[in-house]
Amino acid sequence: MGDTVTGIDIKVDDIYKADIIAERFKKIGLSFGAKLDADEQELFFRFKVRETRHVYYSSLIVLVAAFNIISALIMIVMEKIRILPS
Repeated sequence: MGDTVTGIDIKVDDIYKADIIAERFKKIGLSFGAKLDADEQELFFRFKVRETRHVYYSSLIVLVAAFNIISALIMIVMEKIRILPS
């Protein structure tokens, strides 16, 4: 290819405006297209969303299990306290 430019990377501050900026580059009419990182690495971003959901669900399960263990221990202690004074 020699010394020709084959691509330009542009870093934006706000990722939510990246698609708007990409559309503006497409309107220029030059012989290049705009690709977003989200389009290029769609599987990675989908994985991150699923991973976040799994972490949320697992922490919810751990929280319910901890509540059950603590309530069972409190019930055992309360039964023992009632038996001793009698």
